[in-house]
Amino acid sequence: MVIVCVPTPLAADGGPDLGAVEGAARTIGEHVRPGTLVVLESTTYPGTTEEVFAPLVTASGLRAGVASSDAAAAAASTNAVTSNIGSQRLRTMTR
Repeated sequence: MVIVCVPTPLAADGGPDLGAVEGAARTIGEHVRPGTLVVLESTTYPGTTEEVFAPLVTASGLRAGVASSDAAAAAASTNAVTSNIGSQRLRTMTR
């Protein structure tokens, strides 16, 4: 399980600066293995996981899939799944 919690300060244009999110996603993408649960815990806009984070994590050829209930329960037990994630789905990596 990988839980990403990085800052998302405001950029000069007033929107979120996703540099840390993008950097973390690229680094994870270089090392992630199939079956790994990856959770983005960030105070950014809804859709960041699907639109920004997941494509960078999966650039190596893995694909994101919906987490099993066991994986979701494990993530929830770490207090990683909060209202910041909202309706974004937990993803596991598969080939």
